[in-house]
Amino acid sequence: MKNGCLIVNLGSPEEPTEDAIRNFLRNMLSDRCIVNLHPILWKPILNGIILKVRPHKLIDRYQAMWTPHGSPLSVITQQQCAMLQEALSHVDVRYAFCASSPTIEEALTDWDIDDLTVIPLYPQFATSTVTPIVTRVIDFYDALACDKKQSLPGDSTVRGSKVHPHLHFVSSYATEPHMIHWYQQQIRDLCATVPYDHVLLSFHGVPDQRYHCAAHYKAQCIATRDAIAAAFPDLPISISFQSKFGPGEWLGPSTAQRVTELPAEGVKKLLVATPSFVADCLETLEEVRLDYRDHFLRAGGQIFDVINPINADPAFGKTLSSLYRSVQKISPSTSEFC
Repeated sequence: MKNGCLIVNLGSPEEPTEDAIRNFLRNMLSDRCIVNLHPILWKPILNGIILKVRPHKLIDRYQAMWTPHGSPLSVITQQQCAMLQEALSHVDVRYAFCASSPTIEEALTDWDIDDLTVIPLYPQFATSTVTPIVTRVIDFYDALACDKKQSLPGDSTVRGSKVHPHLHFVSSYATEPHMIHWYQQQIRDLCATVPYDHVLLSFHGVPDQRYHCAAHYKAQCIATRDAIAAAFPDLPISISFQSKFGPGEWLGPSTAQRVTELPAEGVKKLLVATPSFVADCLETLEEVRLDYRDHFLRAGGQIFDVINPINADPAFGKTLSSLYRSVQKISPSTSEFC
């Protein structure tokens, strides 16, 4: 049996230009799981306002964080893929992005495998992140199966064949031990040099429009916090949510608000980590390291330190390989997803 493993992240612009940023935003914000508005209402806003204004506002930030090899997220995802491939020598490992190339469909095309495990690079499940990945993988193979079945006689089936491999999905891994221990060690090492008053875990925000889904996501974020905090009974560790986009209510409290409030609460030395991000990107390199630091210091804070995402640390290679080994024989139904 030929086994495959696909790791998937959101992606990033192909290059730091306004056109590339516009294409990336169009791909990302056209997904109904991300923006839950009817296209008749949303497309005029997207095409008439956002895609005309946002690329110009973002270009300086993308150019500032760009590396000689591409965007940090793209480079790190490739490193994560290579790391997992080394750990799973008997498995063909590939990577894909939801909103840039290689797309999920490009990664799956002409892939000669019998069994596929898909690992979204989002530790905490959210409808806006994991559901599109599951849907696109299933839709891709169902379309192939439909085309193949039309060419077969009688009631021949192709599910489970090389046209439609057996599929397994990792829905979440909010408390995966290797990842949790890595964060605990980062906090432990930094606290040995700086007596922090508080640790703030900043998770990517999600709209609060679908209460059950948002509550489920927040519960997983709290589980991540509780698992990390178990090693530090005397150190205050709280959570917040960042990267709010557009109107409407989002999960709170917001990171932008909390970093301005904490100095008045006596927090002068703050350590921030971003456990929902497994690779550096615009949100970690610019929003957290620059914007939130500025907010905190302007509000009276003294020290603002940041723990990098787990990126291509060997601990994340162990996380991914452990996830593959534990679930590749178990295929959860999509009904289990929020």
